[in-house]
Amino acid sequence: MKKKLLAVVLAVVMIAALIVPMMAISAADAPTATIGLGTPYKVTRTKNNLTKDCIAIDVLISGNGTTQGFFTARYAVISEEGLEHYNAPHATVPAKSDKGADLGDFTDGDATLPIDAGQLSGEGKTWFQVVHLSDKAYGVYKDSGKLVTVYFVLPEKVGTYNFTLDWMDGTNDAPTQYDMTVNPATATYTVECTEHKEGEAEVVEAADCIKEGKKVVKCTVCEKVLKEEVIPALGHDLDDGVVAEGVKCGETADTTYSCKREGCDYTKVETGAKVEHAMVVDEANSKAATCDEDGVEATKCSREGCDHKETKTIAKLGHNMESDQAAGEAPTCDKDGKVVDKCTRCGKVEETPIPALGHDMVADEENSKEATCYAEGVEAKKCSRCDKTETKAIPKTEHAFDGEVKVITAPTAEAEGKYTVACSNEGCTEVEEKTAAKLAAEVKNDGLVIKAEGAILPEDIYLDLVEMPVVDGKKVTAKFAFTSELVDALEGEVTVAIDATGAKNFKVTTVNAAGETVEVEAVVKDGNLTFAADLAAEYTIAYEQASISPETDDATNVAVFAVVALMAVAGLVVVGKKRFAL
Repeated sequence: MKKKLLAVVLAVVMIAALIVPMMAISAADAPTATIGLGTPYKVTRTKNNLTKDCIAIDVLISGNGTTQGFFTARYAVISEEGLEHYNAPHATVPAKSDKGADLGDFTDGDATLPIDAGQLSGEGKTWFQVVHLSDKAYGVYKDSGKLVTVYFVLPEKVGTYNFTLDWMDGTNDAPTQYDMTVNPATATYTVECTEHKEGEAEVVEAADCIKEGKKVVKCTVCEKVLKEEVIPALGHDLDDGVVAEGVKCGETADTTYSCKREGCDYTKVETGAKVEHAMVVDEANSKAATCDEDGVEATKCSREGCDHKETKTIAKLGHNMESDQAAGEAPTCDKDGKVVDKCTRCGKVEETPIPALGHDMVADEENSKEATCYAEGVEAKKCSRCDKTETKAIPKTEHAFDGEVKVITAPTAEAEGKYTVACSNEGCTEVEEKTAAKLAAEVKNDGLVIKAEGAILPEDIYLDLVEMPVVDGKKVTAKFAFTSELVDALEGEVTVAIDATGAKNFKVTTVNAAGETVEVEAVVKDGNLTFAADLAAEYTIAYEQASISPETDDATNVAVFAVVALMAVAGLVVVGKKRFAL
């Protein structure tokens, strides 16, 4: 019994401990508070990684809050124009506690939490519950400050937008402990036009016959009038006039003209005006012009009792010829073509012949064949436009025994030699065997006589241009050597005389056994350059061109011409005082 009695006493004490503070808060000196809307302002807001321009509205509280009680409230900021909410809690919401639906378990500061749509009435509202945790009781413990910031997507259209604060006293399970009022409950935000955009001109005042009108151009964003334009008065649009009855064409009478514009009763009377014919088309006597024939434009007076008529000739149209590609024919190598033109009005056809092209014969490399020493060739041609072909036999070529020389037996001073000369034609392997004369001290070759004491000369010895001439202004340098295909090593000395016509300031050099360049004594006598030469050596001759080529004024060509002349013009070989000419 004692234990039960003790439990009852403790329960009574705990209930009293809860009731007494609540009664104290409900006393006459209970705290008061006012909530309202701050002035809306523009901010940039990011939610779910999407950034938008928004209208921000702060919900504010002011009063004499106390820490002796708790206050809870639910409220909504509503856009009367139905702007889109862009809200997110302004404090981090931890996991739900067990102290009520959708209430965060906070240890410090104020927070907001969206309420599920089904928890509170009010369609289209976004409700927030302001909570604070102190000794396990929820409420607001502050005298003044911002409870929450609500965001709406900033509209593009210019205008004034209105917002209302709607609130609920207390929560579902606990009324407010404050004496609450709402002030102000409304707020506005104006979207201004920052960049006018011109629309289409619109008529705001229509012009009539005597009064000017007006057109305006408005901004498509804010509808501000940007331009005004005067529409000139239209002036009267008079009809053809009404002639006094009984007056015939050509006579004079009063004519009354009336304005044809709707709503205008203006009239004008001309006195004594001559009545003109009212001419209309006389279709029965009119005739349209054709490509080949003139037409007739006939008119008659439409006034009753007047038989006046007029006619005018309409010139014939001429043919409008256009190419009829479907009927035309392109020429070929053997056949004429034609261009066909057709009149678009009457169908007349004209044909213009196009001569045949003739064959365009070009080389048919695939079926052509070069002639050889063994067989005839074929010159094949084909038309580049059609399949015509032509062939012509090419006679087989004659052997050209001026190719490679091969020594069978070299000639000596005591015996003749033998050698072959190959045919130089492509693909030919024929050779001609020839006899080489015995080596002698005197040789005649292409008009050049070479004779020397002690020298053994083959019959094919000749003076060879070793390097192409080097031309430097008028100065020419050329290198020569004695060569033979029958004898590999030429021995002996000769005295060389070369025609020096057209050149001057000669200098002859060679390279001695020690590899040194030495000058060879040379003189010009009787128009010839003369110097002693070793058949196994090379000689460089330098000179200046003294005269100009008869065929060109070019300095380079002159010099080359001179070198060729030195090789081709008479050459002499002198032995002692004896001279042998070409």
